[in-house]
Amino acid sequence: TRAAPMCCRAAAKTARLSTEHILYFLAFLLALTIRLLALDGISLNNYEARWALDALDLARGQVVTGSPLPGYVSLTGLAFTLFGSGNALARALPALAGALLVLAPFFVRDRIGRSAAVLFAFLIALDPGLAAVSRQAGSPMLALSFITLALVFLVNRRFPAAGVLAALALLSGPFFWHGLLVLALGAVLVRLAQSAGWLEPLSLAQG
Repeated sequence: TRAAPMCCRAAAKTARLSTEHILYFLAFLLALTIRLLALDGISLNNYEARWALDALDLARGQVVTGSPLPGYVSLTGLAFTLFGSGNALARALPALAGALLVLAPFFVRDRIGRSAAVLFAFLIALDPGLAAVSRQAGSPMLALSFITLALVFLVNRRFPAAGVLAALALLSGPFFWHGLLVLALGAVLVRLAQSAGWLEPLSLAQG
């Protein structure tokens, strides 16, 4: 008689997890679509062209020294080597990093509430400011995404992954410190929202 309720609870948990995973997958696809759509529709501006040219020089075998954004230049240079150069490819790495940021709430869902985490994922996907920054070559999005993901992996005691992501964040150059500042402000806002009880309706809804 006790086995039946346990089976029902296990089935309900599996269904909830499956639905939750689908929602995060949809949020990621939505974010990726928004960030990649017509990515080469506008020519690179002077700021973007500076970093894209560094990556192109690297792809052509030239030595690039003293770049403030070694992570972007190295990875984009590798992409240029493998797939050829272009405006879309110059912006692809920040766009992908911006889409990956959507997954960060998944790893802290037990702390902020599952419903709140899913909501945050879709808000990140649809946020026009984050989408715009993600569509710029050499943008701060690499630093912001890698720092955020490094911290959530650190919270979950996944130290090897956290270390790799932290190293990638450091390779984002001065934007590393900008990303830390933005993340700290976001943490303060979440803490204020929790103190004010604004997240309680979401926690009650999931229960």
